[in-house]
Amino acid sequence: MALTDLQLKVASETAVFGLQKHMAPLSYFAHNFKELEDRPGAAIAIPVYDLSAAAEFSSDNNWGSA
Repeated sequence: MALTDLQLKVASETAVFGLQKHMAPLSYFAHNFKELEDRPGAAIAIPVYDLSAAAEFSSDNNWGSA
């Protein structure tokens, strides 16, 4: 049985309305960083690692070895 466009629209809208009570609030995932627009890099801190530090973990200094 094929559904008409109207039936599909009603079914999808009903599903969305039914799921709203089970969904986490958008405020848990969305943040407004508008006040930081003129300061690039100030909104999200990204750690930068110096790759030369990996030399300390050579094959004879492996944390998994005996």
